[in-house]
Amino acid sequence: MISETDISRLRSKAAVDRLIKERFGGDQAKLVADINSAINSLLNTDIRRARRFAERTRFVFSCLQARYRPRFTAIEARIEHWSGDSVIARRKYQSALRRLDALGEHKAAAQTRQGLMDVYMYLGMHDMAIKTGREALSYFRRIGNDVARAKILSNIGNVYHRTDRNTTALKYYDLARSLLEKQGGAPLVTVDFNRANVLLNLGMVGEAERLYVHCAKEFEDFGLTLAAAKARYSLAYLYFLSDRYTESLANFETVLGVFEDLKDSRSASVTRLDLVEINIELGQYGSAVMLGEEALETLAKSGLRYERAKCAFFVSQALLRLGDNAKSRGYLRLAERLFAAEENRLWMGMVKLAQCRQQLETRESGSVPHQALAARKLFQACGDVRKINDADVFYVEALLTVGKSKDALDIARSIGKRELTSEQRHELDLSLGRYYQRSGKLTIALKHYRQAISAVERMLASLHPDEVRFFFAHARYQTYVAAVECLLSMGKVDKSFVEHSRALDLLNQKRHGSGISTEIATDSDTTAQTSLRMALRKLNKAPDGVRMGADTASETHRIEAKLWANERRRKATAASLLTLPERVNEAVDRASSLAEDEAIISYFAHDERLGAFFVTRGQTIYTECPTSFSELERNVREMQFLMENAVFAAGMAGEKDSIAHYLKEIGEQLVTPIRIPQHVRRLIFLVDGLFAQVPFIALSDGNGATVRNRYSIRTLVNPTDLMSRNANAIELEARRCAVFVAGSSELPLVAVEGNRISEYYPASVVYQTDGATVANLKRELMHADGFIHIAAHASRSSENPLFS
Repeated sequence: MISETDISRLRSKAAVDRLIKERFGGDQAKLVADINSAINSLLNTDIRRARRFAERTRFVFSCLQARYRPRFTAIEARIEHWSGDSVIARRKYQSALRRLDALGEHKAAAQTRQGLMDVYMYLGMHDMAIKTGREALSYFRRIGNDVARAKILSNIGNVYHRTDRNTTALKYYDLARSLLEKQGGAPLVTVDFNRANVLLNLGMVGEAERLYVHCAKEFEDFGLTLAAAKARYSLAYLYFLSDRYTESLANFETVLGVFEDLKDSRSASVTRLDLVEINIELGQYGSAVMLGEEALETLAKSGLRYERAKCAFFVSQALLRLGDNAKSRGYLRLAERLFAAEENRLWMGMVKLAQCRQQLETRESGSVPHQALAARKLFQACGDVRKINDADVFYVEALLTVGKSKDALDIARSIGKRELTSEQRHELDLSLGRYYQRSGKLTIALKHYRQAISAVERMLASLHPDEVRFFFAHARYQTYVAAVECLLSMGKVDKSFVEHSRALDLLNQKRHGSGISTEIATDSDTTAQTSLRMALRKLNKAPDGVRMGADTASETHRIEAKLWANERRRKATAASLLTLPERVNEAVDRASSLAEDEAIISYFAHDERLGAFFVTRGQTIYTECPTSFSELERNVREMQFLMENAVFAAGMAGEKDSIAHYLKEIGEQLVTPIRIPQHVRRLIFLVDGLFAQVPFIALSDGNGATVRNRYSIRTLVNPTDLMSRNANAIELEARRCAVFVAGSSELPLVAVEGNRISEYYPASVVYQTDGATVANLKRELMHADGFIHIAAHASRSSENPLFS
């Protein structure tokens, strides 16, 4: 096959003629065919090189007979299409086709039509795509070229797949496969890859996964890097549909890097689009909006209407969950208009369901069941089993909302017998649990809540611990809240505390398995993260007397979304094994874990109400707190702002009285209402979220007495630590531990802190100021099996401690 080096040496017509004579026996057609093969190969491995190679052949084509020159325009069109600019590609293909038809170059014209139909498909011109494909098919059938026929049959199948006529698409793929089966090779693998896409839509997940894995390996064996990446992209989406979120994210981030490196901007945009969808599923709504709005700009320029419509749809869903209904409706209207132009029934059904969801959110529920049925009919026409189940689950929720409970329960029994995804089963059981709780049938409600919790925990089983936290805290914690509320209503305070503890256990689980990754970030990764963290810190340094407002919060969320996106990409290159801890159950009980003078206090928020579990060795009591969640949150945020200013801004000594006021007010909201018996001298605060940001040790009561003066205080975030809290000191003495003392003359207490800890653990390694380096920290992260303590002052993001 001709190479770039061969082409770059051709600087005169005489040199071109000599090459044709010596290598191709004087046949210009053979040279053109060889150039085509070389460019096709590069398009599957490196689009940048394909473009550069094509540009170098421009001079070669100018030296050939006139009948070959339109083929260079067709090559340019193909590269533009693969690069993601289908509008320019269509114009170039049409120009080449007109000239080839005029010259009577029927074979080249048929090949050009094959490329043009693919462009029409991506631009949503489906009728033109099929018409153009049939014209090319007619020619190749007439000359008996089965390989070319198979490729066009497969492309026609792609059009039907894109318009969600899955069974018709499969028929065309099977026809193509029958023509290629004896020959084998990459064209056959491409057809199998297309078949896998349809099988996934038809609910045949296992067969689709087998084919994707097979195709990715085959493409790699053929050296088709880009094609292999596209197969792995589809596999990543299958993992997403199968609740295997960590695998999905890692694969998406990896293939996105491949697409960007190879300058396949269209595939990169589509991959970002799917990351938007996954971020919504994981409760990362800010990240979804950020990624989606970036992708929308690229997709609008490239003319990819279908992808742009999907992107607008997902952004609307993320905005809906963020509470921005007006902006959400705007994006949904854009999606509806674009999908209508595409005549895509499946996505029109998706839009209808989304509109139903918006109506439920705004209490406009009258026509929702009817609209949900209309969406179901659209899904049924496409044969998409998963979406039909989505519609039916939502239909049950809609019927329960408008009071048609008998119909809803009949349908729910029928749906419950199907093979649902974990998410569908979770939504169904959660809706039924809420209905039965409203009806006062608490035992049945609890059964459904527990089934919903089981579905949640299946989804969580494949996630890394920090991904669990994002996914769980934002999107699934309310399922546990519902179960705890139900148990409290039943008077089962003990069991409600255990259920609440199970949620904290999942939220704050410990990492097991391979430990800390030894993967080191690149300089550009580190620079990007550092600059974003500096921007966060700058937001926290408001001028004296200025309070943090909505604009600051919005900018904070935007920066944190970018930090999380960068963090995910780094994770994709270094998978970490994970074994989830056993779920908290009755084994973590008071009798075995609490001393006579100990008590646990754990707070629980439901809607705007707050309550506290007070657990001693003898009993569990639940007490309502005399404040709302919003009021507590406001007090904590304002206190944090004052404290951070006291660290970062000069002349803030005057804030001391204000801080003391907040410490007293929060104490009266959270501690004073609990009637703590005289014999209790040690308090264990088992807390998370906002409550974990409360400095319990510094709170005071109405008389000014601080909590630390009355009790010995411990704070835990994971209930499993209740069992091992007294054994930790003995265990850690035998383990490798490290203390980093990152002090200076401005921070004199840092040295005191570090030295005190090293006195408790004399075998620990201590790194004083000069030794407290990043290199030493990384080394200890890889080898320490006890604890690593960093004695320093720090600025943290209260909303998102991961990005402090």
